[in-house]
Amino acid sequence: MLNATPRTGEDHYGLKDITIKGLTNDFHADPPKDEEFQQGITRFQRWHIDAPLFGRDPAWFTTLRALKLPSGPDVTIRWDDGSGLSMKSPPGLTAFFSTSQLYSMLSDEEKRLADHSWVEYAPHPYMWVEHCKAPSTGLGLKSEGKEHTIEELGEYDEKDVKRVSLHGHPLPGFNMTDSFLVSLCVGQSRDWRESVPSPWSCRAQTPSSVIRR
Repeated sequence: MLNATPRTGEDHYGLKDITIKGLTNDFHADPPKDEEFQQGITRFQRWHIDAPLFGRDPAWFTTLRALKLPSGPDVTIRWDDGSGLSMKSPPGLTAFFSTSQLYSMLSDEEKRLADHSWVEYAPHPYMWVEHCKAPSTGLGLKSEGKEHTIEELGEYDEKDVKRVSLHGHPLPGFNMTDSFLVSLCVGQSRDWRESVPSPWSCRAQTPSSVIRR
C-alpha cells in the first residue's frame, strides 16, 4: 500500500481541517527499504476485517467509496516471506480475500472442524495491540511480546468481550481476524455455543496460541 495523506477539508460532517495520517509500510516489523518503495515496490499493508470486535458484532459487509485514486505505473506487491511471491497492481487499489471461497475449498472434515470452533477477542482489542507490528505479508501480527497486559487495558464490561463462532454468520465463510485473538478453541462440540466456557477460562496468553481439547 502506498503512503496516503487524506484530508477532511474545511468541514467534513463536523470534522474541520483535519489531516489524517495515511497507512504506510511502517506498520511492518521489517518494512521495505525506502529506495525500493520509491521504485514502486510495496506490500500488503494489513489484512483485516472492518469490525470493532468489542461491544458490537462484526459487520455483515463493508462498503468503500473512492472519490479519487492515484494514477501512475503499476506497483509491485511482494510477500517478502522467502516464498518469492509477488504481483503487479495499479496504485491505490484495495485487495479483498474471499473467506466464503476459502470455506468452499475445505474438505468435509475441515469444514466440521471450523463449524465447531470459536474465537475470543481481547477487550479493547485495538488498544491491546497498539504497539504491535505486522509481518511482511500483512497477515496477523508478528509475535514480539508487545501486547498490553489485560491489567493495562483498564476496566471493561465482560459482556462486551466478543466470543463468536469461527464460521461466523449463517453465510458460508470464516469470520475471524487473528490479530486480536486471545483464544482459538478448536473442535469444541457439535454446537460451538454449548462449549463456550466461563469468561477467560479457555484463554491463551498470546494471539498465536491455540488451545485444543
